[in-house]
Amino acid sequence: MRHSTREATAIDALEQQERAIGAMSRLVNALLDIGKFESGAVRAQIAEFAVLPLLEQLHPEFTALARQKGLALRFEVQAGTLCTDAALLEQVLRNLLSNAVKYTSRGEVTVRCAFETFGARLEVCDTGIGIPEQQLPLIFNEFFQVETAANAPRSGYGLGLSIVSRIVNLLALKLEVESTPGVGSRFRLTVPAGAASCESASTPPPAQASSEPRRVTLAPQLLLIEDEASVRTATELLLRAAGCEVWTGASQADAFAQLERHARIDLLISDFHLAGEANGVEVIAGVRARLGWDLPAILLSGDTSASVQGLPHDEHWRIARKPLRAEELLGLIGELLER
Repeated sequence: MRHSTREATAIDALEQQERAIGAMSRLVNALLDIGKFESGAVRAQIAEFAVLPLLEQLHPEFTALARQKGLALRFEVQAGTLCTDAALLEQVLRNLLSNAVKYTSRGEVTVRCAFETFGARLEVCDTGIGIPEQQLPLIFNEFFQVETAANAPRSGYGLGLSIVSRIVNLLALKLEVESTPGVGSRFRLTVPAGAASCESASTPPPAQASSEPRRVTLAPQLLLIEDEASVRTATELLLRAAGCEVWTGASQADAFAQLERHARIDLLISDFHLAGEANGVEVIAGVRARLGWDLPAILLSGDTSASVQGLPHDEHWRIARKPLRAEELLGLIGELLER
């Protein structure tokens, strides 16, 4: 027993030493990064690139971190191109997301990207502790950390936002901060958009002779009806990460309520078996009747019986078998929106 206790103590000491070495390594790396910016060793590589692949790299990592804290992580992103240094912009977003998750104990963290005539607006928002007004001018200083509760654990060294500030200056970007203590913070970054995205944002769409609502290729607006909360949340995260705006519900009544709130819906996804009185087929038919046109729709079902596979549907309506792989679902959405 004495030998086991000695071994446990040694293992604990080694783990503490490993954590200390890791923390010191992160500190040294951060200081080296700052030194590189100060010396002018970092040169921006400006190029045009798609925003979705960049954010898709961040999504799994920060989704896992947010889930560990019981937070929701939302990506509300329009597809399009940016014109700046992709690697440095990723570092900015990584630091902003890391801080947002770190200083948020409940609620959600949201990443948004919208294209406007002047460029693209990237936002990282949280429902965290917020920043007192008198501390806002100090948050980009080295080693500064926002005040937290006396018994709250401290993490990091206050260098993340200092590095963000240097990258923003190097890339000649605009960064704005809004924060309310106890409510949360919003970091808004203005980034030059690629030529095609600027043209799409500034050119009005041509008038259409058809009475059918105009389909917008950027940020499709999807209505998701799924009565199982975990499946609904996972599907919503996937769709938002793919650049869609997503409105959700669990029943036909929820679907009708979302139609009242949102002027445009581009596509409906509904599970077949729902807990309410109406099934997925009735949800699709009801939504279409209220809109007055054949809204593209995907009916999801784990039922492989002939009665389900033989349900009546048209060229704007697909029946997909669950479980459905992410790429299959996104492929169906793309196919229907292009029709």
